[in-house]
Amino acid sequence: MKKQVSLKLYIGTVSALIAVILIMIVSGILFMKSDGGDVKSYEAMSMQYDDYMQGFKVKTIDGEVLEGLPDTDGYRVVFYLSSTCHGCAEILDNYDRLKSVFGEEDINYIFLWVDKISEKLIEQNNIDREICYEMVDYKLSTTTPTFYVLDNNAKVKFFTTDSLLLVEKLVDMKIVSEDKLKENANEYILKNFFGDSDKKKMIYFAMQGCKDCEAADPIVESKEVEEIYDVVKIYKYDDVDNSHVRDKDAIFKHTYGIKWYPSFLIFGKDNKISVIGETPVTELKSLLVNQ
Repeated sequence: MKKQVSLKLYIGTVSALIAVILIMIVSGILFMKSDGGDVKSYEAMSMQYDDYMQGFKVKTIDGEVLEGLPDTDGYRVVFYLSSTCHGCAEILDNYDRLKSVFGEEDINYIFLWVDKISEKLIEQNNIDREICYEMVDYKLSTTTPTFYVLDNNAKVKFFTTDSLLLVEKLVDMKIVSEDKLKENANEYILKNFFGDSDKKKMIYFAMQGCKDCEAADPIVESKEVEEIYDVVKIYKYDDVDNSHVRDKDAIFKHTYGIKWYPSFLIFGKDNKISVIGETPVTELKSLLVNQ
């Protein structure tokens, strides 16, 4: 009798556990439906070097379904994003600088969303609605954000999850000429960082914790230098102080070939630039004053 009772108890316990699990699963599905609409299933798609980014449908922000991304002339940079991804929001925050420096003549930009397009994010970052697309029934087998560089045939030439590597690769690929990059960067810097003063303009590339920068600070702040220059201090991309102007994604570092901190970018006549790199502190003031 004892064995029979134990067996019944065991069966009853297992049945109860199965019932609880089933209830939890059903409840979870109902919660997902009530919280975010119908549950949507996706088929994962791998995208590797020299693959063509095609074979899936996309939906425009206005609901039109297209057979893949639209054709464009030249290279494309595809931002693969999610509306719930914190890192994606940070990338979008730097899009204006990236687009301004690399331009829109040789590179087209596309925002490909794995989920619903975030109208809030694209409005906050002044992104053209017409270059935003939502994947339909597929997702790429990678994390968000991921960045793809496509040639004019939509073939994947590079991809990375690191925005720093994206910028470095775009410079190395020379899709945009070095002179054009610098011209665009000059225009962006003068428009966004300086006023209308008649003084010369100088960018001071600095890094937190840099002893040479600390030694250079009193020279840059000296009366002799301040009488000549308007100075904007731009910190390295990984500076943790959000109150500083930062070289996000190292765009200026790669554009101007900055290899040392401190370095100084000086705008001369007709906005021609000169760069002062690794320099003994004892010679710095003389170099700055006599530019």
